[in-house]
Amino acid sequence: MADLAVLIESARATCEAALDSAEANSTDLVLVSHVAAASCSDAYLAVARAMIQLHGGVGFTWEHSAHLHLKRAKTDQMILGLPAWHRRMVGRLIGLVPVDANQ
Repeated sequence: MADLAVLIESARATCEAALDSAEANSTDLVLVSHVAAASCSDAYLAVARAMIQLHGGVGFTWEHSAHLHLKRAKTDQMILGLPAWHRRMVGRLIGLVPVDANQ
């Protein structure tokens, strides 16, 4: 549970940094939003998986909504971009990953 709390607080901090950057119309907005997207997506999926495990057998039944969060976390990744893609974009923006013409 402590590890999950750290994940949630880290995701919250990156999200707030992205919101602050957007509010300030910062030039770092694209970079910070990719960091926030990767962090929040990873945290949501990890917490949803842990919630099912912590609830035991009832966690993946229709009687409990835990399975809905897991499905939503995976759907969000498909719609908003996988965390690995966001991290690759961060690498490109800071010059660690070369820009590939094929992607």
